[in-house]
Amino acid sequence: MVREGGRQGIDPAAGWPPREDALERHKRRVWRWVTAGLVAVVLLVVLSRLRPAAPRRVDLFTGPQGSMYEDAGRRFADVLRGRGIDARVVVTRGALDNLERLATSDGPAVAFAQTGVERELDDPALADELVSLGSVGYEPLWVFVRDASEIRSIGDLPGRKVALGPKGSGSRAIADLLIEVNELQDRIEHQAFDAFTPTEVIEGMAAGTIDAAFYSASPRSPQLHQFLSLEGVSPLSLIRARAYAARFPELTRLEIPMGGIDLAQNLPDEDLEVLSGATNLVAREDLHAAAVGLLLGAAGRVERKSGLAAPAGKFPSTAHTSLPLSEDAERYLEQGPTGFARVLPYWAAAIADQLVFVVLPALLGLLAVLKSVPTLLNVRFSIRATRIYRRLAIVEQRTSEPDAQAELLAELDRIDEESRALKPTLSKLAPYFELRQNLHDVRDRVEDSELG
Repeated sequence: MVREGGRQGIDPAAGWPPREDALERHKRRVWRWVTAGLVAVVLLVVLSRLRPAAPRRVDLFTGPQGSMYEDAGRRFADVLRGRGIDARVVVTRGALDNLERLATSDGPAVAFAQTGVERELDDPALADELVSLGSVGYEPLWVFVRDASEIRSIGDLPGRKVALGPKGSGSRAIADLLIEVNELQDRIEHQAFDAFTPTEVIEGMAAGTIDAAFYSASPRSPQLHQFLSLEGVSPLSLIRARAYAARFPELTRLEIPMGGIDLAQNLPDEDLEVLSGATNLVAREDLHAAAVGLLLGAAGRVERKSGLAAPAGKFPSTAHTSLPLSEDAERYLEQGPTGFARVLPYWAAAIADQLVFVVLPALLGLLAVLKSVPTLLNVRFSIRATRIYRRLAIVEQRTSEPDAQAELLAELDRIDEESRALKPTLSKLAPYFELRQNLHDVRDRVEDSELG
């Protein structure tokens, strides 16, 4: 015979699962929303760490038409196009203009600029988000003088007509340093020649209207050959170049041997000591790491063909930089290409990079969330089951009270209703049925106390 109270225990006729009331359906909806919220949080975290796709196009801010930077930019562009990136050469007024354009550019870009030129910016805050990708070549400063001017050193420039180069150019930056350290700021007539192009300066020196000119150029520059070939014009050897380089760490003393520019024409016709700045690749700090590696790889190929007065493999380099060095650039220059970039083309490496750093973390995050849901449900079940067991224990302790039977049976009914509302996961089915059996056993003891 089945006891009347047994109907409140494990009764197969009751069906499984127990019917849900409105409160329980509400609770289930709440838990679904909690799970959805956790998934959303994980996705937001992943999205916040997304690496933007590697650019397929980059602007190269170079310099005036025919300048050293413009020539270097076109050689860079050729290498980059061969690697699958659309490189656009942008002709500018020079290094200072490059930095200003870069700071306000809204797309992937890189600029050529001489070390230290950021000090000339009218708004220093423009340099706050700029980083150097490293130096990529020497930028020798040539000082040409008319033989009739009898200029033999920087100290002889006062009273002469001197072309220092346009403001913001590499030649002007070094020329200003040399003039300042020699305390000649107010003694050189140069204002009229600031905006002259290299061709106009060459014509002025040939005509005798300019006595001296500062000019930064690589050995490949056609204008440099014109300067060196001018009748009555000679390059000045800076006999104190070592002292200048010691005073200004961004400058390097270079030795240009006789015939080092052109052996057939014997240019120059004597050994020279010159000062050189360094050309830096400058970018915004958010430039994609894959693009940084591609640019520095291109710099290595361009440098090997540049003909600059530097040992093979000297550039690109972490030396001769004044802006903060990009972490991605430093890593590349220390370790070389890493990961997919070693074995895959640029576009394929960029896709693989996105898969590894975006898709995989997102999947792992989602998997972690999904795995956490059963755990949370198990914890919830354990907490509610523990509360039920505490109430059962109190009922068990009072079974010997003859006048408490009706009260205890009412409490057992409430406990039974609450236990039916539990939603065990598969791993908690055994504890659930054990709880139901324990509830049935306690009810039997309470009812037996009545019979006794």
